[in-house]
Amino acid sequence: MFRFEVLQADTKSRPVFKIIIMRISLYTIVILFFFTNLLIAQEQSCNPLSEKQKAELDSIMQCEVKGSFGIDFEQDFLLDMFQGVNRDRNYTQGTAFSYTKPGIDKTLLFFPLNALDWLNKISGRDKYQINLPSTFAFGVTAFTPRVIDSVAPVVGDRPFGNFVFMSTIKHKYNIRTRAITKTSFNYALLGTNVTNTFQSFMHRDVVPGRPVDISWHHQISRGGHFAFLFSHEYTRPVVNLTYGNDDDKRSWFTSSLGYQVDLGWYTGIGTKLGFKIGSMSHHSTDYSGLDNTLANVHKMMMVYENTRDSLKKRVYSKKMNAVQKEIQDKEDLVNAKQKAQNEFPENISWDWYFFGSIKPRLTPHNSLILGQPHVESVYTLDNEDYNPFLIDVEYGFVLSRIVFKEYIPVPVSRVDILLSVNHRSPEIRNDNYRRWHHWGRISLRFPLF
Repeated sequence: MFRFEVLQADTKSRPVFKIIIMRISLYTIVILFFFTNLLIAQEQSCNPLSEKQKAELDSIMQCEVKGSFGIDFEQDFLLDMFQGVNRDRNYTQGTAFSYTKPGIDKTLLFFPLNALDWLNKISGRDKYQINLPSTFAFGVTAFTPRVIDSVAPVVGDRPFGNFVFMSTIKHKYNIRTRAITKTSFNYALLGTNVTNTFQSFMHRDVVPGRPVDISWHHQISRGGHFAFLFSHEYTRPVVNLTYGNDDDKRSWFTSSLGYQVDLGWYTGIGTKLGFKIGSMSHHSTDYSGLDNTLANVHKMMMVYENTRDSLKKRVYSKKMNAVQKEIQDKEDLVNAKQKAQNEFPENISWDWYFFGSIKPRLTPHNSLILGQPHVESVYTLDNEDYNPFLIDVEYGFVLSRIVFKEYIPVPVSRVDILLSVNHRSPEIRNDNYRRWHHWGRISLRFPLF
């Protein structure tokens, strides 16, 4: 069992505790920038991508890569099989549905992220980046105190809190640093009755024995209030140990280091150290074969362009009408595409690995505990009882079926199953309600459209 001791302080010692928190914040920032600069200093020498190369890649991926539908399910009762581990009900549940596909970022919902891309483009900061498939997601997340049927708020414990959210996410790969960035802009409605209805149903019909009349009437931002969250994650591989020959080289151990910055209903910074042990193809670890990919993409585009040029010069039979000519042109383009694809057939890789991660983070403000600024709530935790320094730990197992082609930098389709256990250090300082939180996670991804 993980255990994390938090220094306790009475009223007289609170200034000392604040000094400790400030020092932790400073140390976290220093460590963050130290490791970031260390990784950037190890950049690979390569030429920047031209706009034509980026356009070719985007065009190929939008045509060839299938969409991926995902279901993420997180519940505290998934760990009920481990006696004594899950005594608290702090993180009640999280459920999300997502769809990932190249090109879906052209919608109006992605405007904030597209505006940021435009700024990066005019500043020249995107010259080494390629676009990976974007993601649209929606779901609900809920948190409760230990006692969930108290008529009055449990002073000293965390308040009830939930939000219904919609996320827009863009992923990018840097060919110079081999880093993957994940930038998201999230829209949410805090304080709705969605979780109350769902939790009461679960306790009554799915996991009976828990309270049904739950005290959501004194939740954070009761009645529904809008909130937003901007999040930026940076992850870079550190170690990659391989086996096999050049034609079928696979990784058996990888590690990565990164950071995350949040601004919104969660505001803070954090770092992340992760590892994987198993059997992984390079399509699931990094995009180190991008140079060959670019050459193959250019080769395919040349086939298309030559076919289009030949169609412009074609002399049609006088007996053919406009519709017949159009049908003939489409057939020729399809044949040209098939001819190019036959040179790079589909390959299938079964990947499996155990993984783990540890994420120390500093979150000075959490609206689900301290309340939304300028929004009055029935009960919020006192700032003096809130612990902003947290550690998240996750470990589990992943099984994937990946279909890939050598001229596309990402899998054309994939199926993923993930099972994991999660732990979070105490978010509360006082002795009565300070505790670790534990929950399980099940994730499924499969091709769709």
